[in-house]
Amino acid sequence: WCCLDCLAGRAFCSHCCHKEHLRHPLHRVEFWNGTHFISAWLRELHVRLYLGHEGLQC
Repeated sequence: WCCLDCLAGRAFCSHCCHKEHLRHPLHRVEFWNGTHFISAWLRELHVRLYLGHEGLQC
C-alpha cells in the first residue's frame, strides 16, 4: 500500500497502512497488484470513521 497524501509517498504493509490511517481517513491510497499501483479506498483496509461517542463504535 502507498499513500498519496503522506509525506514522501511512503509504502506500507496492509496492517501498518490501516494503523497509520486511523487518524487520517481522508487520505488517498493505492495498492500494488504485482505490476503497478491501483487506486483503492481505505475502507478496503477496514478503516472506519465513527462520529460521536468519542470516536468509538455505537
